[in-house]
Amino acid sequence: MFKMIQGIPAPKIEYIWPLAMPVLKRAVDIAGEEDLENIKKDLLNRDRQLWMVGENSYAVTSIQKYPQKKILFICYLAGEGIKEWIKELDHCMTTFAKATECTAIRWQGRMGWSKILNYDIRYVVMEKRI
Repeated sequence: MFKMIQGIPAPKIEYIWPLAMPVLKRAVDIAGEEDLENIKKDLLNRDRQLWMVGENSYAVTSIQKYPQKKILFICYLAGEGIKEWIKELDHCMTTFAKATECTAIRWQGRMGWSKILNYDIRYVVMEKRI
């Protein structure tokens, strides 16, 4: 099932944010590394990008700059029917990554996404909560 995927320009973030915030909240809360206000600030400052997938799904990306390369990092993905449109999103992200001179795309998410997307698992992030 095709879903329209569009990047939200920074000037439109204030308009879209009330729709995106409750959808992204669960993913942000699960990660527990930051809050929604920090993400909104980064979006407004153009340090991250907000993507709308269909009517009620969203992704947040950032471009990570290293001395030798740039990587498009997909920080958060949330919404309905993700399995139905994740490959379309991956195609869109690949196009965006190439346009912004990134040499790779990195996802943070569940292990199962690597099988659906046919991505290599390059390393594992481990965490011990204390």
